[in-house]
Amino acid sequence: MKHIHIGVLGLGQMGSALAQCFVANERPVIVWNRTPAKTQAFSGLTVVATSAADACEQAELVVMCVADYTVAHSVLDTDEVRASLRGKTLVQLTSCAPADARRSEAWARKHGISYLDAAILNYPAGVGDEHTAIFYSGEKSSFDKFQTELAVLGGLTQYVGNRVGAASALDCALLEFYYAASTGLLHAAALCEAEEIPLDQYFPAAEALMPLLQSTSTAAQAMIGARAYAGNQATLAVHLGAIKNIQRASVDSGLANEIPDALVKAFSRAVAGGRGVEELPAVFEAQLQPG
Repeated sequence: MKHIHIGVLGLGQMGSALAQCFVANERPVIVWNRTPAKTQAFSGLTVVATSAADACEQAELVVMCVADYTVAHSVLDTDEVRASLRGKTLVQLTSCAPADARRSEAWARKHGISYLDAAILNYPAGVGDEHTAIFYSGEKSSFDKFQTELAVLGGLTQYVGNRVGAASALDCALLEFYYAASTGLLHAAALCEAEEIPLDQYFPAAEALMPLLQSTSTAAQAMIGARAYAGNQATLAVHLGAIKNIQRASVDSGLANEIPDALVKAFSRAVAGGRGVEELPAVFEAQLQPG
């Protein structure tokens, strides 16, 4: 079976993992990096381009993953690279906010380049894993054309819409959940250590809370969908009282207090907005306007 040629621009940790995955799946790959030393790992395995324009010229599909969109723009927006990309598809896997994706799509259209924005929800070690989710948004025809090639990068490949910022927005949303939950987990561990509670007691107990978090997610989806937050489990006022206890315990233990302070602020704003007798998912409504 004949495969298309794929250019990979950027060989940092994630870019290298993407390129290695294509190579492992026997795809013809052309790699390039601003720092030539990072291409050495691919010497003898695949084609190493002498320039970004050279990589784009040899490829039908170009996948980019660099530090940020400022770097990406500095690489892409040259006469040589624009000419080499014209009529081809660029998949941008550099992390960004939705507005960055929209600006990049406008630039690509101006120069006759098909554009997909993408986000990978895993560490480099997870590239190619069946459980790795990668979101794509932008031109559906381009996704359909190269779906088979892109699918090797992650088993949970998903096209999330023609609004080009959708992949980035979903990525930001899921990462916010991940980072907020992880930071709460670690602040709570610090609270335990300050109170001389062994961490081998804390972490298993924290893992036992996962089903409660899942049930909260299920309830929140239904309540937000109906925009109705009445219930008989625990009011926001009750939750706020519990969070204030956490805040006080953190202060008493001499810990950093950003996490409980932020929780108190979020729940207090929802209560002040008249939602004190509603269930926890009502906090969603208070997040729709800046504080």
